[in-house]
Amino acid sequence: MLGWTVLNNLKLSPETRHIPVQIITLEEERSHGLSRGAFSYLVKQATTEDLESNQNLRRSTHEASASRRRQRH
Repeated sequence: MLGWTVLNNLKLSPETRHIPVQIITLEEERSHGLSRGAFSYLVKQATTEDLESNQNLRRSTHEASASRRRQRH
């Protein structure tokens, strides 16, 4: 589910609209987030190191999952 959908669903429901939402994203759509009820909006900077780290983490997680599947069979 997209974060915008989550934010919209939270703010439309009387039971959850009081929950404070802070958006942290790579997209610079500040007015879009604030107009939909977010109390804060931060744009994070993605560095090459961040992207490589995430790729390595995804790879190691995938390899660990594959190893567990092989052990079960």
